[in-house]
Amino acid sequence: MNSEKSKASRIEERLHIINAIVWAVEHGREVIESVYAAADMQAARKALMAKFDFTQEQAQAIIDMRLRVFTEKEREKLKEEQEELQNDGRRACTDGMPTADLQEGRQVER
Repeated sequence: MNSEKSKASRIEERLHIINAIVWAVEHGREVIESVYAAADMQAARKALMAKFDFTQEQAQAIIDMRLRVFTEKEREKLKEEQEELQNDGRRACTDGMPTADLQEGRQVER
């Protein structure tokens, strides 16, 4: 049972990041402008967290992503991974109730 919870936790953690990256790619101009206006990486991370309500982990993942994620093929790969993780997460949930990050779109924990 612990390995099932661990797997569900890993799926949820990865989906938490993928949801943010997918959203950031879909709203690239806004995200890039926020990062571009920042004085340094720490300020960029804080700006993303404040403006878009990302967690620290999500903001760091967005800062670390490469520009290739904006290509059509990479966007498709991200969406496929997101969908696969959502499906895996639903199967792995022991109580049958998916958490917010297992839902469609960019939802962050508050």
